[in-house]
Amino acid sequence: KETAQMLGLSGNIPVVAGAHDQACAALGSGFVGYSLAEDCIGTCECLAFMMPQDYDQNVLKSLEMPRMIYPVDNSYFTTLEVTTCGALMNWARDTLFKGTKQECERRGIDFFRHMDERVTNRHTNILILPQFGSSGHPDLKHNMSASIAGLTLDTTEDDLYIALKESMLYQLKLACEYAAPLKLAFDKLVLTGGAANSLVSAHLRADIFQKPVYMLANNEAGTLGCMILAAVAIGAYPDIVTCIREVVKYSGEILPNPDRFSAYEEQYEKFKLFYNRMHFFLFLFVLQYLNILRQKTPACSKRRPVYFRNFLHKNIFYVIEHHDDHQQHQEHQSGQMYSPFNLRIHPLSADCLQKQKHQPSAVQCRQRQKIHHA
Repeated sequence: KETAQMLGLSGNIPVVAGAHDQACAALGSGFVGYSLAEDCIGTCECLAFMMPQDYDQNVLKSLEMPRMIYPVDNSYFTTLEVTTCGALMNWARDTLFKGTKQECERRGIDFFRHMDERVTNRHTNILILPQFGSSGHPDLKHNMSASIAGLTLDTTEDDLYIALKESMLYQLKLACEYAAPLKLAFDKLVLTGGAANSLVSAHLRADIFQKPVYMLANNEAGTLGCMILAAVAIGAYPDIVTCIREVVKYSGEILPNPDRFSAYEEQYEKFKLFYNRMHFFLFLFVLQYLNILRQKTPACSKRRPVYFRNFLHKNIFYVIEHHDDHQQHQEHQSGQMYSPFNLRIHPLSADCLQKQKHQPSAVQCRQRQKIHHA
């Protein structure tokens, strides 16, 4: 009471607990059923789904997807993530498009709005693996590197800008394919987050996912979600669902354009091939870097081999072991092969895989492909 009096506040102010930021954003987007998915476009991009009652827990774990309590009775939700997104677009603005950024600052206009106007209705054949430092679903890994394909002397800033936006959606769509056993189908997409007011982003999502996209009248979905929790807690509304239906409003609907489906589907198929090949290469590149770090730490040289899980390439599950120089020398003398990264890479058959105590089961390998003998 003394503190309240000192601050000039009433002594009867209720304090209401909030929730996880994605849970609040889902509330503020009208997330009350399985037909809606909420796409939060922020520093990272999170695509949220209501969890079905009969989901496969093994698939959820193998994809490293969370199972979070949702503030609606007997409900849970999960997310697929692209770990770059806004962070990547900000990096591109400050490096690749630095000249344009400076010109926008000189003219007093917003960089992203200016670039969106330039790329409206534009499409590109450039492919980008958007793993600038880390990768999101379907393969969550840190210390990853990106890759760009399709550059020519005719490539423009506009091509790169739209390619960055498209590539993150292709990876998110790929993650949805891998998560298909969870039955996370949706009929419409609601945009939230800092980039939710971009019409280019909305149209891309409508055309690539081939679903209608809705934009919120109140773009601060997370704040609105907290308000919903507080309003129900103090009795202004009888329950959360009633409050959501009363306060969540949409300002616009973007319908998918069937004329663009074939172009995006063709590019998406190329992206999947690009992802499967380059993710394997970049993974080995990172392992080389990690191996250098190990060599700089003498205490690491005598540790047991390091196993990396979730490494599935061309239907074969690989185990990667680190060996010290002495063991490597012995292998060389005996005629065995070893990698130049001081890492031994060998495939496992399905029978051998089951014998590896620390390896995931076939189900934990995302059930996306059947493991064959090498």
